[in-house]
Amino acid sequence: MTGNGHEDSWCYLGRLDYHDAMARMDRAAAELERGGGGRLLLLEHPPTITLGHRETGTSLRSSAATLTAAGITVARSDRGGLATYHGPGQLVGYLVFRLAALGGTIPRLVAGLQDALRDVVARHGIAAQADPERPGLWVGRDKLAAVGLRVRRGTTGHGFALNVAPDLTHYRHLVACGLTDRGVTSIAALTGTAPPPLPEVAAHTAAALAARFGLRPFRRLPEEDRP
Repeated sequence: MTGNGHEDSWCYLGRLDYHDAMARMDRAAAELERGGGGRLLLLEHPPTITLGHRETGTSLRSSAATLTAAGITVARSDRGGLATYHGPGQLVGYLVFRLAALGGTIPRLVAGLQDALRDVVARHGIAAQADPERPGLWVGRDKLAAVGLRVRRGTTGHGFALNVAPDLTHYRHLVACGLTDRGVTSIAALTGTAPPPLPEVAAHTAAALAARFGLRPFRRLPEEDRP
């Protein structure tokens, strides 16, 4: 629960355009500032490269024409970091909470988020690790989950992207997170089995995040109450 007595909640929104998801995240933030509870928005995007506020465009390896032919759009983002990829088969989570409810500091928030995602992938027999120099979740030198956050007026925004079973070949179009010496992987690639359904992974993720931050289990929002 948040300090105002309203329930923290989560929802799985399916596949959403990046700008639509940003609008929903901003509406959830406005509701939180009016006294509502925290929201965890879980979803997937169509193929999209997002550029953080430190990105100048140099992380793109392909031309605009090549990206268009591959069905990939490019969108600016107000999160931290450089360029990253989102696409079908990747679980994206946007956390809209008071920072005080999620550890109180950005380092504690990042650490708790990484620990929760590690709990999720452990269900599939994957032993992933955090790297203190590079936010996210790693298996060897390959990134399994990316973390990119924003904190504004004490409210968190953006969050993480967990590779369940995306098209990993799309990563060739960019230098993800500015890391030229690392690769990417997914739950499906690591296990060699059919990927778990994203709604199932979403439910496990919501439970893991609540547990890691010492919160009550998040209530799943009915469709009519989703932002």
